[in-house]
Amino acid sequence: MTSVVVSKQPPRSPAAFVVLVAAVLTIWIVGPSKLEAEESGQSRWIWRLHAVAMQSSGDEVTVLDPVAGETSVLGIGDGSGFGLGVEWMLNPRFGFDAGILVGEIDTDFSLRAGLLSLTDREETGVEAYTVGLNYHLTPEARADVYIGAFFGMIFFDDTIFLTEAGRSDKRVFDDDTGFGLRVGVDVPFTETSRWSFSAELRYFDAILEGEIAGQDIDFNALIPAVGVSRRW
Repeated sequence: MTSVVVSKQPPRSPAAFVVLVAAVLTIWIVGPSKLEAEESGQSRWIWRLHAVAMQSSGDEVTVLDPVAGETSVLGIGDGSGFGLGVEWMLNPRFGFDAGILVGEIDTDFSLRAGLLSLTDREETGVEAYTVGLNYHLTPEARADVYIGAFFGMIFFDDTIFLTEAGRSDKRVFDDDTGFGLRVGVDVPFTETSRWSFSAELRYFDAILEGEIAGQDIDFNALIPAVGVSRRW
């Protein structure tokens, strides 16, 4: 009889929170003062709240166990979640951005041993903390179009897969870093409104390192997002 042991998730690394706090402190120090922003008519902050879809490359990793005569395959799929970001405008063209992305993606696991084939699908939690720089292409137009690049830290929850035979298989991935690009637009609801419709498309490239050699898996995702933004 195979026993199933579910362990608690390990605590999150504090590094991501340190990066996020450092980013906010940096933009607070180097950003324009409130008086300068008022005199130039420039909004000092842009806050964005998005609903996001994560469309991954569908990468998978295969692990062979010649001793047990087993082959396991782990694949990642699409998911959804939400994102929250804040941009500090250094000037009308450049802004320093920091944000968080939280969601879940589908993960598929299959185990093959001889003629036996078992599968399971679970939703795995994903968190990403990013900092980057945006360049605004149309700062004077009503539709504010921007492009940017960012650096991020990603956390992929440990996942336990349960097969029909009552067996459990746990997959653990280390925290990792990655890079990405974005293009977005903010369109005010009215001529004088500080609230805007906001849309964005990101590409995030990261590698999730498994605790066992050979279990690395690519997380290359297109992340479309829609929501609202607010200028202060």
